[in-house]
Amino acid sequence: MIYGDWLTEFVKQRVIEGRWDHALETLQCLEGITIEEALRVLKGEAKLTGDSTQGINIEDDWDLQYTEDLKYHFAGCYVDSNGRYLRPYAFVTSWGIEDYDHGSNLTKGSDSILDRRGKEKMGCSLFYAEDRQRDVAKIVKFKRRDNDLGGMRRDGTSIVLFKEVPNYPFQIIKASGLERAQEAMDNFIAADLYPKEVGYVRTFPPQNYKVRYDVNDPTEYRPNTIQTEHDETNDNGSYAMKKIGQARFDKVSAEKAGMTIEEWQDYQDRMRGNDSVLDQHSRMMKNAEAAHQDFEKNHDEYRQEIILQAGDNWLTLGNIGDKVIRIPQAPFENWCLWRGDGAHLALPWTAVCPSGLKMFGDDPYHTDFLIGGGFELDAMDDSNNELSQLVWDARHKLQEEKMGFKVAVLCGTGQTGSLKAVHPKKGEECKPDEVAIIPNAGPNYVAAAMTAGAVICEQGGAMAHLVTVSREKDVKIVRVEKARQIYPVGMHLEVDCSTGEVRVPFNRIDYKMKLGGVVINVDDLE
Repeated sequence: MIYGDWLTEFVKQRVIEGRWDHALETLQCLEGITIEEALRVLKGEAKLTGDSTQGINIEDDWDLQYTEDLKYHFAGCYVDSNGRYLRPYAFVTSWGIEDYDHGSNLTKGSDSILDRRGKEKMGCSLFYAEDRQRDVAKIVKFKRRDNDLGGMRRDGTSIVLFKEVPNYPFQIIKASGLERAQEAMDNFIAADLYPKEVGYVRTFPPQNYKVRYDVNDPTEYRPNTIQTEHDETNDNGSYAMKKIGQARFDKVSAEKAGMTIEEWQDYQDRMRGNDSVLDQHSRMMKNAEAAHQDFEKNHDEYRQEIILQAGDNWLTLGNIGDKVIRIPQAPFENWCLWRGDGAHLALPWTAVCPSGLKMFGDDPYHTDFLIGGGFELDAMDDSNNELSQLVWDARHKLQEEKMGFKVAVLCGTGQTGSLKAVHPKKGEECKPDEVAIIPNAGPNYVAAAMTAGAVICEQGGAMAHLVTVSREKDVKIVRVEKARQIYPVGMHLEVDCSTGEVRVPFNRIDYKMKLGGVVINVDDLE
């Protein structure tokens, strides 16, 4: 049985994930729902009620939170002369030796400026683009922050990089007019979004390397010749240097995106259209639909197979009212431990339910212990309900007992170095040397998770989406209640998914704290 409120949230989620066309197709399959009514649901102006047995109906319902989420994900787009939907994502703050030879590589749709060397400044700027062949560089104005590195021109404009938004929901959100990059930038800032800084200094930060100064001006950086910790000196004391070419740029770009070099190159191929992402998602959608249909028909058979495989290994979580909550222990242990370093400690279990019953890429172990325990698929959708609290408490307790964890590990292996704590907003990206402290692991914080060195979130019940998309990238995600209170902005932390710890290196604390009512700098205590 399909309920209207569940289907409403399902299609809205598809829109946020960039699958608005499939969301619209799903609603058009409903009897009696016109395309205009379907679009109202996808815009957040209406909702579905009833169920598939009694009939699905549509009612007015202004979902303000959903419309705000749409702004975070799609605000600030314009349509170029080629019919592409483009959106700002970065501005260039500096230029240097590495981008010099890229000056002539200007993409169609980019503005044109020559620098003092006669080189195309916009081509040099595109050297720092995510996709140098397809992104465009435009000259626009926007209010800069005080701590931005630079790059502002005398007339107050900046060179901003725009990238294509694939599968833009043009029937739901109206983009700016043709060639109106400035209007798109204004809308982007108005939605409380901000482009990231890219450029010579950001790509080749001099503080990360010992630079050989063999030029007259010692302030000129030479990122193509660096000394590594394994280099040796020759007779006259000069350092033996190693060349950094395109391979280093690929390495920096891959690390920034949280990918291997092979994954990064594959990503570039797909962005250029060499592989159709829509085709891949279409197959996933069809497989998920088939799995849902089979599950609806054979729900009891699935549960009986889980009970039979569980045997006598059942775990009592506690009581909800007068009901004793028991779940099969083996799939629960695998769900708790397999994403970290403790998979070998879990009881053996062969997944019964297929992945994709709750959402694309969901965990079949999670589905197995829910169905085995007699619960519906959406039983833990609310992170604050009693069942969710019992499950997450039991998960943390199991991780403590079997692996000595002090915090709940949701995803990732290994440990980080010292990272600086930040509290990102929805849709905001982080830096690789930062740990993102977020309230929950919903889709609004995917950008932060994909760019930060690690993630600490407060709520675990709504984490299925973020953990699913982060799993293949081995993003380090742990759960700590009231994390934003415990870890203020500026605090340095080490996240260890192998031991389940969040450590504070004493010599890296650089924020202020109160002692006896007096605000002091913690560095002064060392």
